[in-house]
Amino acid sequence: MVPVTLVTAWLRQRGAQQERRKIQIPWFVGFFLLASIARGVVPGLVDHTGDIKRIASSGFALCLFLIGTALTRTALRSVGIRPLLLGVILWIAISAGALWAAVSG
Repeated sequence: MVPVTLVTAWLRQRGAQQERRKIQIPWFVGFFLLASIARGVVPGLVDHTGDIKRIASSGFALCLFLIGTALTRTALRSVGIRPLLLGVILWIAISAGALWAAVSG
């Protein structure tokens, strides 16, 4: 994964010669490398593999949600906390209602 990311970033930079930009590597690549190193170096992590997988899965789902909704820190700051809380509360209420309707038939 790391070589493909670096080659892709290098090709994008090479294609935009008129713009001098630094190569930007996504955060997940660095975290992937840290996790790979930690898995090999820290023997106690094997005992917590299930917990780590659940946390990683939740984080992945959150990232996909944020990408799909095109939410950014700037957008969240501009909206404010009250509309965000309202949206979360409505989402929970609608999800609970839909689950209840599906279970009760």
